Order: sequence, then structure tokens, then C-alpha cells
Amino acid sequence: MKGLSPKQKEVLAAIETATQAGERLSVRELADRMGVGSTCTMHQHLKALERKGFLRPAEGRHRSIEMVNPPGTCTDISFYGMLSADGRAHTPLFGAGAMRLPKELSGEGEAFLFEVGDDEMPGVRAGDLVVVRATEAPRQGDLVVAEREGQRAVRRWPIQEGTLVGRVAVIIRQV
Repeated sequence: MKGLSPKQKEVLAAIETATQAGERLSVRELADRMGVGSTCTMHQHLKALERKGFLRPAEGRHRSIEMVNPPGTCTDISFYGMLSADGRAHTPLFGAGAMRLPKELSGEGEAFLFEVGDDEMPGVRAGDLVVVRATEAPRQGDLVVAEREGQRAVRRWPIQEGTLVGRVAVIIRQV
């Protein structure tokens, strides 16, 4: 939620909570919940969130807004580090923390996010981010993350050495 003021984050959280509870709040009701005395001020916060891409007008419903990514459609995937086939230390470009991804990409259950540190194998490049699902059983030829002697790397299943960390579900590449 970079680029949002603390109040905008608070407004977005209130809308998210109401949406999860199945409520559709008017601007006045939202202003009252937020302790904002003026609906004009609340409109300014809502317009700012709309300009920044977090909200949009709801089609076919007068004076209604909807979240661009409603609650439950995205999930945070934790960043677990670098993958390196060459054994050298690489500085992560992504950093630490997590990345929010649509559930269509991340799937259900436990998932990890890794950054590829070198051009390890065809189809996977240095700088790619890979979402790895620990709960999915790999099939012949699938890309997987394997760990051997403390180093994690992308490999094809079945692996010859090391232990399976998980199956690569998604590769994210900046073009």
C-alpha cells in the first residue's frame, strides 16, 4: 500500500472490513465510522483512493464504489530469499517482506516467494521471482526448488540430489 497516507490506509481498511462483513456503507456511514466530521473530506479520501487505483465506481449502481482487489482475492506470499545454482552469494533485488498476488496465481495453501540469482536453467532467468507451492506434488518435468548443502536452486523433477522444497507454480518476470 505504498503511496497512501495513514488516513487513506485507514479508510481502505474500513471499506475492506465492511466488504468482508457484507456491508455497503454510504459516504456518511463511512465518515461516521472513521470519525470524520465532513462527507466532503471523506469524498476527498475516496477520490484519492480511486485515483491511486484502489477503488473504482461500481458499474450500474448509483453512488457506489468497489475495491479493485476485494478482500479474499489476493494473498501475501512471503519472500524466502535467493536461489542460486552457482553457489555464489547474490544480492536480492526484491528485498525482504512479502508480495501480494491474486489467488488465481498463488493458489491455496502454503507458498513461498524466491528470487532467482542467476540464469540457472532454460526458461528461468536471473531476477525472476518464483512462487513455490510446498503442498503440490511435482510431476515428471515440472520445475521445482531443491535444496542441497544449504543452497536452493530451480531444477527439473525428478531431482538427482537434495531435498524438495516445493513445485514452482508461477514465474514472475519484469519485461
